[in-house]
Amino acid sequence: SPTNTPTGLTPSPSVNPTKSLEPTTSSYPTVEPVRAPSKTPTDAPSNSPSSGSQYPSSRPSLRPSIPLSVSPSSPPSNPPTKSDEPSSSPTQKPTSAPTMKPTLDPTKAPSRANTNVPSNAQSSSPSVEPSGPPTTPSTEHPTTDPSSSPSNSLTPSISPSNALTRSHSPSYTPSESKEPTVPPVITPTLKPTTNPTKKPTALPTTGSPTLKPTTNPTKNPTGPPTTGPTNAATSSPTGGAKIIQVGLDPVTFDFEDGSLEQFVTNGWMISETGEITGTNSVMNPQLEANQNADLSVTFETRHGGRFAYRIKSEVAIGDAVFVYLNEAAMISFQSPSPVIPLRTNVLAGKSTVTWIYDSKVAEIGTAYVDDVTILPNIEDGFETGNFSYLHWDANEGWGVDGSNPDEGGFSAHFSGTLDIGTTRSLTVSVSSVNGALFSVRINADIGMPYDQFLIYYDDDPIQGYPRRTGEYITYSNTILPGDHTISFRVSKPPFEAPNPRDEETDGTGEVWLDGFQLSPNPPY
Repeated sequence: SPTNTPTGLTPSPSVNPTKSLEPTTSSYPTVEPVRAPSKTPTDAPSNSPSSGSQYPSSRPSLRPSIPLSVSPSSPPSNPPTKSDEPSSSPTQKPTSAPTMKPTLDPTKAPSRANTNVPSNAQSSSPSVEPSGPPTTPSTEHPTTDPSSSPSNSLTPSISPSNALTRSHSPSYTPSESKEPTVPPVITPTLKPTTNPTKKPTALPTTGSPTLKPTTNPTKNPTGPPTTGPTNAATSSPTGGAKIIQVGLDPVTFDFEDGSLEQFVTNGWMISETGEITGTNSVMNPQLEANQNADLSVTFETRHGGRFAYRIKSEVAIGDAVFVYLNEAAMISFQSPSPVIPLRTNVLAGKSTVTWIYDSKVAEIGTAYVDDVTILPNIEDGFETGNFSYLHWDANEGWGVDGSNPDEGGFSAHFSGTLDIGTTRSLTVSVSSVNGALFSVRINADIGMPYDQFLIYYDDDPIQGYPRRTGEYITYSNTILPGDHTISFRVSKPPFEAPNPRDEETDGTGEVWLDGFQLSPNPPY
């Protein structure tokens, strides 16, 4: 009968048939058991050689296991195949791919895989129920000595207990917690940004935003403006402008006191050579080639005015003198010239006049400036709601109200009742050194023989309106130098009108004045 051998053990062709198959130090190590040891004792092989197959059958024996002798006369009927031979090199990679997604409910106590290889030690108890076939192929090169700890061999363990968590491929375990890893922000930002940050900070702050600006000064503040000449022409002052507030009176600088306090200079200085009028004037510094220097004055008027100055040019060939009003060039000198008086109109508000000497040849050309004069316009639109601005002298019947202004919210208004041969006047005193031009806006709703409207210069009538103007019109005239008065009068003839008044044709007898202006003449 066939000889029973332990299940799963395949003898090597080099086995000496005269020797028993007890554990030896063969070059082929025994297989490490992977599943639980079988609790069923195996049949002991027969002690006598058999005429049948000398290789073990696939059915285990129930008898105790004893050493087996193999007869030399019977060649193996089933020679070992290539797959039965152990590998000469260790496994380079696992026999199966790592698990990409873990199971949600892993086995609480998985059984060990069956490698179909018996243990070198005898089983102590029979197996109640086989654990089933192995989940992965067995290694072709078994370890020589089983151990309880994982080996560092390139051959990975394929036991079910670590099949889902291979050491070289960590798995992702889904979290059962539904709470966020970082608590959400409860308070909103104080003010969202309107533009995205062009470059975020490397280490953003985690504290609360600063609610107040810092009070400490800048460690490296900007230095004071330079006073030396620049290499390129500028049309505005280099430093901070000193603004001259011009009221009702003209402002003149003849530099006889040697002061440039009200000017911004960039190298310009006082000259005492008497080049224009008096002794002093202002001159540019001596410049190197391709340098320039500027002198400027800034002033503010309520109603505009006129700006005047005298200039003398001794520029060198290639040099130039430029004069700017704010950012607009007014005039330039590129050749020598005698003393020339110049003037220009300026608008209400702030104005800056700048003189620039632009040098192309070193230390040759010079320009002189003198008699700088600011002549403000004097204007009264009665926006104060009374006659206080120019100190008007008003007779009964004249007042300031908003019944019919030309501009703004107020105008002077006559609405009184006149007796036969009476006059009611509104008078202002003016003074000018060089004379002036005055103008006024008039809306007269009068008609003869009931009343008339007259304009007086001192005690002389210069203009009369016997009929309705229908709307606002402008009247203007000149004033000689000195002190004078201008008077606006409403008068009633010294006789009774023959017919009752028709207001549609003869008017109501009212007069409105607005926008009175006095523009002084420059001194030259």
